[in-house]
Amino acid sequence: MRKTLVRAVFILTVFAVIDRLLGFGFKIFLSRELGPAALGVYQVALSLFFVFLTLTTSGIPLIVSKLTAIQKNKGNLNAQHSTVTSAFISGLITSLIIAAVFLIFRNSLANVFASPASMTLVLLLLPAVIFSGIFAGFRGYLWGHEKYKTVSIIELCEQIMRIGLCILLFSLGFDRLRITAVSLSAAVGLTAIF
Repeated sequence: MRKTLVRAVFILTVFAVIDRLLGFGFKIFLSRELGPAALGVYQVALSLFFVFLTLTTSGIPLIVSKLTAIQKNKGNLNAQHSTVTSAFISGLITSLIIAAVFLIFRNSLANVFASPASMTLVLLLLPAVIFSGIFAGFRGYLWGHEKYKTVSIIELCEQIMRIGLCILLFSLGFDRLRITAVSLSAAVGLTAIF
C-alpha cells in the first residue's frame, strides 16, 4: 500500500512539474508574442473560463474516482460504468447550461468586460468548458483504477498539443490573440475525444 502511494505521488509530481514548466515557458512565449495589452485581455477571458471550468467539473473526478474504486473492489463493473455515465451526463449538461446562459446574456455581459476582444475570447473558450465537462468523469474513472500515469500523460499531451497548435497557427499568420483561445479549446477537445 505504501509503495503504491509513494509511486502514485512520484508519478503525479513528475508529470505535474513537467506540465507546469511547459505552461510557464508558454506564458513567457505568449507575453512576447501577444504583448502586454493583448495578454491582459486574454487573462481576463481565461479567468472567466476557469470560473466556468470550476462550475462544470469541480468535484466530479474525485467523486467518480472514489465511487469507481469502491465498485471496482466489489467487482461491480456495471456500477462503475453507471458512475462514469452519470458524470458524463452531469458534466455535459452543466457545461451546456453554462454555455447557453453565457450566449443568451452575452450582450449584457459584454458591458462587464473592458474590451470586446475578451468577450470574443470567452466565446472561443466555451468549447473547452464543454469538452472538460465531458472528460471529467473519465478522468475520475482512470483515477479510480489507479491509472495515474495515464491521466498524467493525457494532461501532458493536452499541454503539448495546445502549445504546438498555437505556435503552428501563429507561424501561419492567424490572429494571435484568438488563436491563443482556439488552441486551448482544440487541445482540450482532442484530449476529450481520444
